[in-house]
Amino acid sequence: MSSYSLTDFDSEGRGDVARWFFAMNLIPFHDNRISLNSWYCNSKLAENTPFGKLPVLEIDGLKICQSKAIGRLLAKRYGYYGRNDLEQARIDMVVDCIADVMDRGLHIFFYMDEGSKKQKELKDFIETTLPEGVACLSNILDENQYGTGFVGETLTWADYEFASQFSWLEIAGHVVNLPSNLRNLMNTVLNIPQIKEYRENYAKRSQHLQQVMSSYKLYYFDFPGRAEVIRWQFLLAKVPFEEERIPKEKWADLKPKYLSDLPFGQLPLLEVDGKKLCQSGAINRMLAKKFGNYGKNIEEETRIDMVIGCMSDVIEPAVVIYIRNKDSPDFEKKAADYENRVLPEGLAKLEKLLEQNNEGIGFVGKDITWADLELVVQTGWCKSINLKPNFPPRIQKLREHVLQIPEIAAYVAKYDK
Repeated sequence: MSSYSLTDFDSEGRGDVARWFFAMNLIPFHDNRISLNSWYCNSKLAENTPFGKLPVLEIDGLKICQSKAIGRLLAKRYGYYGRNDLEQARIDMVVDCIADVMDRGLHIFFYMDEGSKKQKELKDFIETTLPEGVACLSNILDENQYGTGFVGETLTWADYEFASQFSWLEIAGHVVNLPSNLRNLMNTVLNIPQIKEYRENYAKRSQHLQQVMSSYKLYYFDFPGRAEVIRWQFLLAKVPFEEERIPKEKWADLKPKYLSDLPFGQLPLLEVDGKKLCQSGAINRMLAKKFGNYGKNIEEETRIDMVIGCMSDVIEPAVVIYIRNKDSPDFEKKAADYENRVLPEGLAKLEKLLEQNNEGIGFVGKDITWADLELVVQTGWCKSINLKPNFPPRIQKLREHVLQIPEIAAYVAKYDK
C-alpha cells in the first residue's frame, strides 16, 4: 500500500476532496496542516513545494501539487472518475467549470486590496458571476438522466468537488442561492457518513475564513507606538481592517469624543464586529490566538507571555524616562543609566531567552510569534528616541528576519518616514 502525506493550510479549502477520498476509503495518511502565519512568515515552506503553492500530496516520497491533479489521481485510484473516456471528459469539464467560478471569487476575497475596486468586483461576483455559474451547473446536472450526480449512475469527483467548493463559500458567510437539484446534490455528498463525521470532527475551522467574517476597526495615533504590533498581526494574517489614525496634537480636542468607549481614557481601541476592546496587551493576545501567533500549546503560550512581560520590564522604564519625565531635573542622569546599564542588561537577558529556543529564529517554536513581533517593534521604538542599542546577534538576526517579511517591509517603507 502506498504511503500518503497531504500538506495544506489549516482550513477547509482545496485539499478537502483529497481528505474526503481518504476518509471514505479508510486510507491512512499524514495530514500536515500549516497555519497561514507559518506559510507567510517562513519562505522555506514554499521553497519545499514543487510550485510554491499548496496543497501538496506526497506519495511514497514523490511530491504532487495542483489540487486538480491530486483530485484526478485519487479519483482514478478509488473509482470516482467515470467508466469510460467520455464520462471522464465530462467530469473534467464540470471540475473546470467549477474552477472558473471559484477562482475568480478566491482572487477577490484573498488577493485584492481593500477599497472601492474590490467592493465593486465582489458585488459583480456575487450578483452576476456566481448566479450565472450556478445556473450553468444546474443545467449540466439536469442533463444526466442516470444518477443524482453530474455524470453516470454513481457520485464522481465532479460531485465531491462541487460540494466542497460551494460549502466552502457558505462557511465563508456567502449564502448561495442553489437550485433544488444542486442543493440536493450537495446535501447528498455532505451527508455521506465518512464525510459528515470528518466535517463534524474537524474542530479547527479555517481561521482565515473566520477572520474574513469579522470586521475590525483600529483607533490609534498616527505613529507606531502601542498599536504597531496590532497592525502587523493584521498584515501577516492578510486580514483587512479599517483604521482611524488620530494626530497626536489633536488628541486633547478629540478625546471627549472617545471617552465613553475608553475605560481608562487611552488608546489603542479596537472594534471587533462593533464590540470595543482596549489595552494593547489584551488586543494583541486575542489576535495572536486568532491568527496563530500564540504558540501551539499552553506551555508555548506561557513562554510567550513570559517574554512579553520581560520585554515590558526592559522597555517601560524608557517610556517613563524619555516620554513622561523628560523635563525632570535628573533626566540626564536617569537617561544615561538606562542607556548604559538598564537597556544593555535587558537585551542580554532577552538574548539568552532567544538562545534557549533551538527550533526556530524566534523566542518560541518554529514560527514567528507575537513575542517576536513585539521585540522588533519595541527595539525599533528605542531607536526612534535616539537610543543606539547594540543588539546581540540573535536579536539582530530576528529583527532583520521580521523586517524582511514582505508585508511588513512594504508597510515600514510606507509609514516609517
